[in-house]
Amino acid sequence: MKANNTPSTMNANETTVTVSLADNGSKCEYAADGKVLAAITYRKEFDAYDVNTPTAGYMTKDVTEAHKACESGITWLLEQSGRKAAFDYTAVEEYNAAIA
Repeated sequence: MKANNTPSTMNANETTVTVSLADNGSKCEYAADGKVLAAITYRKEFDAYDVNTPTAGYMTKDVTEAHKACESGITWLLEQSGRKAAFDYTAVEEYNAAIA
C-alpha cells in the first residue's frame, strides 16, 4: 500500500513514517526507523495470537483482529507526535508468494 499524501489527508505539519512488516510465519513485526513498534506471535500451545502494541497486549484467535490492533496502536502512537503511519506490506506479500 502506498501512502496517500494529499492535502486532504495530511496537514502541513504531519510527517509520514513508513512502517514495514516482517512476517516469518509464527511472528510478524511492525517496525519503523529500526525499532519494533508492535508484534504478533502465534502461540501454538494456546492456538492463539499474542498481540503486543503501543496501546495494548492481549491474545486473540482472530489474526485479522490482531493486525487491526497493531495498526490502530501504531497509528495512535505516531499521531501523538504529529506523524502519520504509512504501512508497507511488501515483505509480507513476498513471503506469502514464496510459501504458496
